[in-house]
Amino acid sequence: MYGLDIIGPIVLLIVAYILQTLQALIFKLLIDFIDDKYEYQWHGYVYSIMLITINIFYSLFYAYSYEIINTVGIRVKSCLTAAIYRKALVLSNDSKRLTPNGEIVNLMTVDCQRIIDNLHWAPLIFTTPVQICLAIYLIYQQLGVAAFVGLGVLIAVIPISFILTVFNGLSKQKQFQLKDSRLNKMNEILNGIKILKLYAWEIPYLKMVNKIRNRELRHMLCAGLWLAVTLTLTNALPMVAQLATFGTFSAIEGEDKINAQRIFVSVSLFSLANISIVTMPYAFNSMSLIYVSIKRIDKFLKLPEHYNYVQNNDNKQFAVTVDMATFSWMGSQNDLQLTTIPTKSTTTTTTTNNNNIILKDINLDITNGMFVAVVGGVGSGKSSLLSALIGDMELIGGSVNIAQDQCLAYVPQQSWILNATLKDNILFGKPYDPIKYSEVVSACALQPDLRQLSGGDETEIGEKGINLSGGQKQRVSLCRAVYSDADIYLFDDPLSAVDSHVGKHIMTEVFSSRTGLLREKTRILVTNQLFVLPDVDLIVVLKDGSVAAIGTYEQLLDNNKEFNDLVAQYSVNNRQQNNQEEDEDMLTDGQLDSTGSIDNKSTTIVSTTVDTTGDQPFNMTPVSNSMLINEEHLESGVIKFGVYIKYIRSMSIILAVMFLISLIGATVCQISVYNLLSKWTSDITTKSKTQYYLSVLAAMIVLFIVLFLVAVISLVAGVRRAAQQLHGQILDCVMHAPMTWFDTTPLGRILNRFSRDLDVLDGQISDNIGEFFVEILSVIGGLINISILMPLFSAPVIVAIILYVLFQLFYLNISRQLKRLESTTRSRIISHFEESVNGLSSVRAYRCSDRFVREIESRLDANQMCLYPNVMAISWLQTRLAVLSNLLIFFGALFAVLARDQLTGGSIGLTLSLAIALTPTLENQIKSFTSFENCIVSVERVDEYTRLESEADWHSTAIELPANWPSNGSVRFDGYGARYRPGLDLVLRGIDVCIKPREKIGIVGRTGAGKSSLTLALFRIIEPAMGNIIIDDIDISRLGLQELRSRLTIIPQEPVLYSGTIRSNLDPFGNHTDSDLWSVLEQSHLKQFVQSLDSQLDSPVAKSGDNLSVGQRQLVCLARALLRHTSVLILDEATAAVDVETDALIQQTIRQEFSSSTVLTIAHRINTIMDSDRVIVFNNGRVAEFDEPDVLLANKSNIFYTLASDAGII
Repeated sequence: MYGLDIIGPIVLLIVAYILQTLQALIFKLLIDFIDDKYEYQWHGYVYSIMLITINIFYSLFYAYSYEIINTVGIRVKSCLTAAIYRKALVLSNDSKRLTPNGEIVNLMTVDCQRIIDNLHWAPLIFTTPVQICLAIYLIYQQLGVAAFVGLGVLIAVIPISFILTVFNGLSKQKQFQLKDSRLNKMNEILNGIKILKLYAWEIPYLKMVNKIRNRELRHMLCAGLWLAVTLTLTNALPMVAQLATFGTFSAIEGEDKINAQRIFVSVSLFSLANISIVTMPYAFNSMSLIYVSIKRIDKFLKLPEHYNYVQNNDNKQFAVTVDMATFSWMGSQNDLQLTTIPTKSTTTTTTTNNNNIILKDINLDITNGMFVAVVGGVGSGKSSLLSALIGDMELIGGSVNIAQDQCLAYVPQQSWILNATLKDNILFGKPYDPIKYSEVVSACALQPDLRQLSGGDETEIGEKGINLSGGQKQRVSLCRAVYSDADIYLFDDPLSAVDSHVGKHIMTEVFSSRTGLLREKTRILVTNQLFVLPDVDLIVVLKDGSVAAIGTYEQLLDNNKEFNDLVAQYSVNNRQQNNQEEDEDMLTDGQLDSTGSIDNKSTTIVSTTVDTTGDQPFNMTPVSNSMLINEEHLESGVIKFGVYIKYIRSMSIILAVMFLISLIGATVCQISVYNLLSKWTSDITTKSKTQYYLSVLAAMIVLFIVLFLVAVISLVAGVRRAAQQLHGQILDCVMHAPMTWFDTTPLGRILNRFSRDLDVLDGQISDNIGEFFVEILSVIGGLINISILMPLFSAPVIVAIILYVLFQLFYLNISRQLKRLESTTRSRIISHFEESVNGLSSVRAYRCSDRFVREIESRLDANQMCLYPNVMAISWLQTRLAVLSNLLIFFGALFAVLARDQLTGGSIGLTLSLAIALTPTLENQIKSFTSFENCIVSVERVDEYTRLESEADWHSTAIELPANWPSNGSVRFDGYGARYRPGLDLVLRGIDVCIKPREKIGIVGRTGAGKSSLTLALFRIIEPAMGNIIIDDIDISRLGLQELRSRLTIIPQEPVLYSGTIRSNLDPFGNHTDSDLWSVLEQSHLKQFVQSLDSQLDSPVAKSGDNLSVGQRQLVCLARALLRHTSVLILDEATAAVDVETDALIQQTIRQEFSSSTVLTIAHRINTIMDSDRVIVFNNGRVAEFDEPDVLLANKSNIFYTLASDAGII
């Protein structure tokens, strides 16, 4: 696409190099003028004017080519980033499994940036051979056949450089692969950081990341050493070529033929060849990096795409038709499966391993406006069926048809919430209709929550809905679907996360075919809440991935044993958990009777149970603290000196000093070589003198090689150490950061530090430090030498230095801030990508991919608005500094003309050689210093995250904790109060509760009452603002967080798994035997499933446990709790995602295995805690009631009585 755009810079550079070669010819004429005292004076002035004219045009052509190529680079980066994003939205399931999010983030941030950083080297691949050929030809004109000796030396370095570049590229490729692995792991850690803290698993995951990082740094060091050898050879060999050429020339032509004109014209030409040859390894290395990045991007873009097998027919009767369809998630038979399907013959023509089949021979005909319920056990394929209907699975055989022109709306089981206002989450790109909006909010029982939120519906919601409860997130997701005004609605168990009375309200106001907002729409509801079944038109029973039964409620009760068993189990569960003698008397009030039937009245609720006030358009005026996510901190002004000091210390002061001293020594040797050549031209009296100069020159070159190699190796080792130190510090600080920081900091912002900013510290900074110091020392050495040889030249040098510094400082203020802004806008790109990929099923279902692509393009435009001005600023500076260096050349030539009677040809030749070399050196110094400063901005950004506020110490010596603590499990809250962040209201107020050892406590309350906050307080996720918590007579505030959290156990509402294996998810520390693991798997009813897998305990678990159903993930969390078996267990609606049969088994397991433990159960469904010893009822962050369930139910004015009544228990 942009191939032709690169031709322009190539042509401009070739013209520039021709002008640079002409400069050497003018130089020859000027030296001849100095030596010929009889030539007219005005000739010298003409030569001086010609010299500056040629240099000015050279500088303009060079600067313009640089501007064009960098502009092309920005466009290439933008196009590739957008293409990667688009590709991520259409990846097939196998492709998503092979390419984790972290790797895609690396492609977008690191690989695309690497292309733009190195693209300016691309034209040099074509232009440097031209420059070398021109230089060699002119050297031959000067020195004859002796030039071919130098040519041989110069050519010899090219294949060596190429071989070294290949080795360097291989090391870089391995480094990039490990970088992907590290970022994938970090992405997963950050996504599940709350669970990691609750389980006190930070240390093993820290070790895991550091292990990958150490391997990555080993390959980085190898690549750096290869580059060190390459740079040493390419910097030394041009001097070796000059030495060999002059030695050969003196031997062939005689010492008397050597003069200032031959020496310094040849040196000038060798300098041109030298620049090209030194450029070659950089160009090859940069092209190898671009090649590796393009290859990685190309591999990703060629991955198989998601095939939309869903057809759109024109059938007016059926909204959804599934005909003998078989579905799979993955293609590899070794993948971990969601369920085990018995092997049966299939009529489909596609060949696949049956172990991969998730849904088999599905037949469904759903008419328009029908309300369908899908029920079944854990892993039976309920959620997969909805995924199949939106086209997320792989169709093995059969067909899926959706009525033409009918739109889908989808509510996933795990809510997908955007980092936007609550209102924007509901509207989801649809125009705002106040009447409709108010109706939807009321129907979804969200209006009371809006009144609780600080900014109403303008409250900013954090990533993944971090500042909403599970029930609130589910209702926001439900609101989004209802407001979309689709034709077909797919609901994946949305009632599991809400309170019972809220669930019945939603059933009545949203789903019901009689009274619901969606009564005329097609609704497919996956549910474990069987009270809804009498109100549906059709019930689909799934078992082992197949349709076990299908029919109306009455038909299935009469004819299907499996459905009867399911309903009977639900009835038994209710009776066991209610533990009420009057169950039989309540059958007429809508409870399950002994046969499992349900009276239709169970689906209606009293209007006072949920605030449905909403006939008028809802409007909530936002208040000042409605924003949750803080703007990314942006430094301004000069980078603080402390940032440089910190980086130097991270490198090791010894290595930094060794690098600087060695490089200064190497620069002195290099300048000494040219001084010796100048002296040689004035002292060629005897052969012994010639041999002497050749010997001294050879010694100086050898010394240069040693010092330069030491300098580069010191730099590589120092940068490697700094990369290790800074990564260790930022990782440690992020892992120690409190949850409040993660709540207010987008994931993309954190990943940006671990991807692009750390990538700069891994490689780019070493190149820029080395190049900057080489160029600046060359400039300083050249100016000092010129001033010594020609004191009159000192005046323009001083003026030029002052102007140079002023221009540079003016530019740096702009460039530095643009770099900071660019880094900030890059974070927004990553955040949007993460959100899009995490909600990919919803994006596809709502068919809003184009809108999300437009959003990423908008954010890319904002990023380019920072990049392009930086390119123009570089061109601005480059042009002005080129004018300064050209004026220095002009004044050098002019002073030489004026003082030609007092100067020798050798001193004039050396002075002008050094002055001419200033132009390209200054140009390179500009780029290197700019890049160096930009790299320090990355150091500054990383350093910012090494100074984060830390949560309490992981380990404490304040108290000696008994090995078996807590042995009894008594828990006491003494006047406890807490808030989530400073400045916010208390979420818990004056809690005074004493829980006896081994007591079973139920915790209930309306949404936002403070139930989950209590569990966070126990784990010190939030710290006390007042009072304390005493567990077994020990104040937990005196304990280290690791000691505390490792002695408690929680089964969370949202199960989180990490990529790895079944074993690593159960026992990341490796502290338990296989028999222990099998035992807890059996107790959690997963043993049979895990035994059916090829690798059993070592079977792979995908990122976030994506290759397991939500119910299976919840069972893995139960197995974790059983393995830890602490004296205090917290259940946060742990069985919401499982079917009634599995729920009963889990409850039985908990009763048996934790009979000697204190168990705190947070419940949205009141019936799950009716057998508790006592119940805590929360209201507005306070304990409103605390007593035995029967005692609380005896008083009709109690909140608990109202909750039980709303749930239909009484």
